[in-house]
Amino acid sequence: MTSHAKPTGWVGRSIRRVEDPALVTGQGRFTGDLAAEKWVRFVRSPVASGRITRILAPDGVMLVTAAEVAALLPIAPMLHKFNYAPIAQPILAAEVVRFTGEPVAAVVAGSREAAEDAADLVTVEIEETVPLVDAMAALASDAPAVHAIAPGNVIVEGLIKTAQFDAVSGAAHRRIKVEVRSRRQNASPMEPRAAHAVYDRSSDRITLTCATQMPHLIRTAVADTLGMPESDLRVIAPRDFFNVGGEPVTTVPGDRNRTRRDPRLPLVGTLLRRQWKGRTMLVEVLENGFRYENRV
Repeated sequence: MTSHAKPTGWVGRSIRRVEDPALVTGQGRFTGDLAAEKWVRFVRSPVASGRITRILAPDGVMLVTAAEVAALLPIAPMLHKFNYAPIAQPILAAEVVRFTGEPVAAVVAGSREAAEDAADLVTVEIEETVPLVDAMAALASDAPAVHAIAPGNVIVEGLIKTAQFDAVSGAAHRRIKVEVRSRRQNASPMEPRAAHAVYDRSSDRITLTCATQMPHLIRTAVADTLGMPESDLRVIAPRDFFNVGGEPVTTVPGDRNRTRRDPRLPLVGTLLRRQWKGRTMLVEVLENGFRYENRV
């Protein structure tokens, strides 16, 4: 006998969406709609592997390179396994690039359009090296090391074996080996990755606005990366600022270990706090997010 009783609790209940009217009527608000005095754009590596020899910008272009953010703590994911190699993600590549589109510099201008034009004027000279584009090739004994702290290009190796496995496996009539290949996936946000930071002169505090579902985690991670007290950083995730896609999260060495993330937020906070002390906006071109997200 089938019961058609309606659920009395939240489990099993159909929840109506409340965010759609603003989106379908063109009333949705995004981080990029906020006013800003300065706009930031990244300059990215055009090659997958190589050594940076020179970064040049014409007169009048405000350029930020790895040297300007060298004091920041590294961004490194943590996994509590004894043989894990925490690969640090630089905010801006300092000496080498390891994937196409890796940020090597940033430009700052008074408008979004001016920042985009300035980024196009920057010249990045890189001595190309042979990239590793296949996981099995990276495990070869003569493969170049992508990261010095990961010998053999192995970040972590896990093995699970139950009791008496060897005996049972040895007595098996037939053993089957399966090779599984996992394809690269990418988030598809409704708006490009964005951050809006405001400096308050009276309190010496920063307010960071971004479309996120985890503002407290963002505050902890960004404050640790910048080396500032959490009390000096406020992170706002407005209810009607929409975000559909991957979450920007971070990790830095220390007691509060988190997951890896995109390096844009601490860069914006650093520029704001140490130089302009005003309103700064960083909005990435959507195309860049599709091409370059989730790579180390």
